[in-house]
Amino acid sequence: QAHQAGEANSEPLRVALRDLLTEWPLCWGYWKRLADHELHFADASAAEAVYEEAVGVCGYSVEMWSVYCDFGVASWDDTHKVRQLFERAVTLVGSDYLAHSLWDRYLIFEEKQLASGTSTEFSSVAAIYLRILALPLKALASYWQRFQHFSGERQPSELMDEAAEMKLRLELERLGSAVESQSGEAEEDEGARKLRIMQLAEARYKLSCSTYREKLELESRISRRDFHARPLEPSELRRWRALLEWEEAHSQTEQVVAAYERCLIPCCLYSKFWMRYVCFLEARHMVCEASAVFARASRTLRRQVAVLLAHAVFEEKHGRLDSARSACAAATALRPVSLEAILAQVNLERRCGDVRAMRSAVDAGLELLSGRELAYLTRHAARLERNFCRSPSRAAEIIEIALKVQPGNELLWDVAIEHATEGLVVTDPDAVASAVASAVASAAANAGAESASAQPPRGVAHGADEHTQETKEGGEGQGKQDESNRDEGDGDESKVEVDAASSAADVAQGVDSSADATVRVATPISADAEGMARLRAVFERMVAPDSVLPAAAQKRARRRYRQALSDYAASVDAARAVRAPTGSPSAHKRSRDDAALDSSSSEAEDSGDEQAHEEAAADGASGAAAGNMAAMAAHACLAAQTAVMPGAGYPPQPAANWYEQQQQQYQQYYAQYAYSHQYGYYG
Repeated sequence: QAHQAGEANSEPLRVALRDLLTEWPLCWGYWKRLADHELHFADASAAEAVYEEAVGVCGYSVEMWSVYCDFGVASWDDTHKVRQLFERAVTLVGSDYLAHSLWDRYLIFEEKQLASGTSTEFSSVAAIYLRILALPLKALASYWQRFQHFSGERQPSELMDEAAEMKLRLELERLGSAVESQSGEAEEDEGARKLRIMQLAEARYKLSCSTYREKLELESRISRRDFHARPLEPSELRRWRALLEWEEAHSQTEQVVAAYERCLIPCCLYSKFWMRYVCFLEARHMVCEASAVFARASRTLRRQVAVLLAHAVFEEKHGRLDSARSACAAATALRPVSLEAILAQVNLERRCGDVRAMRSAVDAGLELLSGRELAYLTRHAARLERNFCRSPSRAAEIIEIALKVQPGNELLWDVAIEHATEGLVVTDPDAVASAVASAVASAAANAGAESASAQPPRGVAHGADEHTQETKEGGEGQGKQDESNRDEGDGDESKVEVDAASSAADVAQGVDSSADATVRVATPISADAEGMARLRAVFERMVAPDSVLPAAAQKRARRRYRQALSDYAASVDAARAVRAPTGSPSAHKRSRDDAALDSSSSEAEDSGDEQAHEEAAADGASGAAAGNMAAMAAHACLAAQTAVMPGAGYPPQPAANWYEQQQQQYQQYYAQYAYSHQYGYYG
């Protein structure tokens, strides 16, 4: 329609072509069409401006430079300006495998100048031929034959002066293809000198053939060199990779750069080639050039979140924080919204120390995400507030905001349980040290002190056994969870806390490497009453009559509620009191959990463990737990890292490692391009 309206109005076609070139800037044919359109409706200067814009975008396209040179020859009267245009073209794309079309235009232009008498410098044409003979062109043999024909009708002085001859001889000697000089007489005839020049030219031609034999074979296998939206065949991608590997191994930096630029015309939609190009430049300390390439990649692949985030990581690595923020902003602006983009922006601001910007990114993400992504962002933000900002209250606010957005999201309630469990176990360092000293002294004095040590409450021991079993079942998944916890920005303070908790667990288990003794320590750790109240409040909201959680989710919540009371309050009576609402189908039948609790109570009574039962009942009345410190810490870790998914059984099983899989996926992405070794994605 724009073409049909073009004769009457030039604007519709101009706008249509501009829109198309904005989306596909490497389509050189549409640049030519736009330039022709401007030449027809405007003037030559407007067309020249279009061509300059075109070679700025696809400057390594032989076809683009060829049509531009045709325009210059036809439109400009200044031969010097035309010659400069040809020199610009052959400098960039003269070594292209199919650059013979451009060189032919250059030779025709110079030969026309000789024929018209405008120029009498035959050596300029011979110099072009000698430049061509040093390049890996497809038509290299044809140019050698043409040069022989051209030189047959010319005098030696018209082919090469003595300075150029000496320069060529020295170059050949440097490359290991020296030609013996047959001169030495003061009066040398023209035939001998011409023969010597032809020997030098032939040596140059043969050296190019031997040097570029393997490259010419690789080039001949490549079928597509122009851009097209149609995907490339896997075999074609392998051919381009093989060519790039050869260039990196045998060529100078300028030639490798030219090879990458030529490759990125047909392969511009494949991020791996962009990343490989960036890594090549970065390895040679060409950071500015690598940044420019990354900027082009971000514009070309502006809908690929992974490319934008890789650009942000690169800019942050080299201290360009503004550019890194711009790349993250471009990634978060894409729709549908990406969890990885929001996390990258949050973590970038955290590493920069800008808490306000970090919280703004979190708030924006909470409004855009839903489902599992919302739950993970909430968990990540809550951990940052607790461990990085030291603001548990702000973490609770974030969780409440997310619950208002999706009150029926069970994973969000898991985050709330994790947050309430974080402050549940309280350690008294002085009491720990005193207990350790007393235990070690007792073990050294009496080997039987182990039997007199306090036994853990029944509920706590059950939680510890459950943690041990799930750890065995979780296997590798738990290791991935630990890695995720380290990468999520806990900082040095968090590491100290983890080390302290591990040391406390070792002490509670009675591990003494120096005395090689195993003792039971009366624990100085207990479940804080206030923390226990927060945890119970979360469970009460989950199982309340007005809860919007599905029935299956509420049933799982009641099971976890009973387990938490059993582990932390050690009260069988309190656990039994948490039942389904009256009238529900599950209220009229006895669950296997109640049977398990009764069985545990009967076993405790039959075994005569009255002391542990009395201690658990006393602590359960006040909502605080007393028991073995290792079991308490183990269950706290389990509660913080366990999320009950739909269909999970009882006792609660660790959720499918969806979050860890997402983290590993993007860590592997960055590791592939050599960035994750310094900048972990979630770090």
